[in-house]
Amino acid sequence: MHPSGLSDLRNLSNLISEAVGRIEQALTTRSVDFPSLDSQHYSEEEEDIRSVPEVADAIVNIVAAAEQIATVVRPPSLTILDISFKFHLCAALRVALEADVTEFLREHGPSHVEAIAKQRNLDPSKLATNHIFREVTPDVFANTRLSSSLDSGRSCAELITDPSAKLVPFPAFVSFALDFCFKAAAQLPDVLLSPATSHSVNLNETAFAKVANMDGTFFEYLDLPGNEHMREKFGAAMTGLTQRSHPESILEVFDWTSLPAGSIVVDVGGGIGSQMVTLARSYPSLKLVVQDREAVCADAMKYTKKVLPSAVESGQIQVQAHDIFTPQPIQDASVYYLRHVAHNWSDSTTETLLKRLRDADW
Repeated sequence: MHPSGLSDLRNLSNLISEAVGRIEQALTTRSVDFPSLDSQHYSEEEEDIRSVPEVADAIVNIVAAAEQIATVVRPPSLTILDISFKFHLCAALRVALEADVTEFLREHGPSHVEAIAKQRNLDPSKLATNHIFREVTPDVFANTRLSSSLDSGRSCAELITDPSAKLVPFPAFVSFALDFCFKAAAQLPDVLLSPATSHSVNLNETAFAKVANMDGTFFEYLDLPGNEHMREKFGAAMTGLTQRSHPESILEVFDWTSLPAGSIVVDVGGGIGSQMVTLARSYPSLKLVVQDREAVCADAMKYTKKVLPSAVESGQIQVQAHDIFTPQPIQDASVYYLRHVAHNWSDSTTETLLKRLRDADW
């Protein structure tokens, strides 16, 4: 007996309807509305409803079912073609991001595509694909909640004269993903299918190394002269990733109240220090050390002084240059904290890192 496609459609449709009902019940209980896609402003307060456990669970079900129902209902060839051409969407989104379209629409309101393109000397093109922007009338576009999440908060004039002004955490993360990650992804099939590199765990033989045309790692690339802007963007991007993926999680993964006053916490490979800033705000009695490459330390000092100057001035937060694969210089730490670090390295390299921390703790 063949499986029934119509039965699949009904089951998926019912799953979506049931999940929407759970969201509606949660909204009614809290007397709030669900964020509208057509809103031209992104608000963290309005977005909080998506983090409520029962709402978050329902959203996961809706997204999964919606993706599956689209796959079931469309001809297989069209689904494969859509996947094959997704790179166009990424490329178009990067153009809109780097051309400051969101900021332009914030300043000028709904605007004709000719005016949007003119401010960056671009040829006019469609912007409404996938609901990133909204076409309010023919060729006139406005921001949506999606596009507004990319807003740096800076003026268009400032962004044109100072590219570093764009390095606001979440827009920086999207820019980084659509730039270097996008380029590296294009090289991934060649690396995985080549007999010379298909089984390699050498970090000098990656899709990234192929894009950068260098015999070195991603982090060595960031430290090269001339790549300061990319390094700063990466630091901001990691902060952006943290901000949009439960930034307060560091407060929940360990019972920090169990540590005596003056206890030392070392953030190993801590980047610009955003995690230690979060910890410092809640536990001012802890001594916090951000460790990373020497080139990153200047960015970390700049960031921590900007967002929590009192912690830097008092010495609560310190920044230390350290190669994480060499002996750990801080021997009396109560906690060695690692987040988004191990996945950057091979198993054997990560084992070396962990041994260094174990040796310091013994």
